[in-house]
Amino acid sequence: VCSSDLTPKPNPEFFDYVEQAYLSLKPKGWKGFEADFGDFVTSAGAEVIESKDNWNYSRSLLFSFAIPYYHFGVRTSMPLGSSFTVGVQEVDGWNQVVDQHGNNMQTTGITSAFTRKKFTWSNNYYVGPQWTGSNSRNRNLFDSTLLLTPNDKFNAYLNYDYGEQAEALAPHQHWTGFAAAAHWQATKHISFSPRAE
Repeated sequence: VCSSDLTPKPNPEFFDYVEQAYLSLKPKGWKGFEADFGDFVTSAGAEVIESKDNWNYSRSLLFSFAIPYYHFGVRTSMPLGSSFTVGVQEVDGWNQVVDQHGNNMQTTGITSAFTRKKFTWSNNYYVGPQWTGSNSRNRNLFDSTLLLTPNDKFNAYLNYDYGEQAEALAPHQHWTGFAAAAHWQATKHISFSPRAE
């Protein structure tokens, strides 16, 4: 092995300016199956990267510290009936286009969403090697979000995260978090969005 093979390879600079870039395949007759390849935002969490699309301009602690922002790889989704969708992802870990330590396409994600008129319940699980500065052992994340949509003026969500990072010479690291938020559209121009974590 050459020493140059051990040199960390940074993400291509192009992706510093691209939030998402992927190709989609949705064959006719496959009953809604879709496959995407490229760079895409994570399925985990109750919030998205763009502040303007969240209820609060500030982002939650769970968004900032408990989940990844994006992945590079392949993701699939398939509706099973009218209310349930499942998917599988094979990606390069957390926030990496090129894994610096050869763990490309070794993180697996399993996604699901149960959607009804008044709520959507989403669950995501990711597991795979993740470099932490001392090792590249497995990182696990379970994320669950219940979005309540009782009417046009009031929505709420409950979000739970549990994560674990395996360590070589130390105890496993764990994190857990819970968030609850609501959005009340008081008038056409005024809304209130309390959040607790």
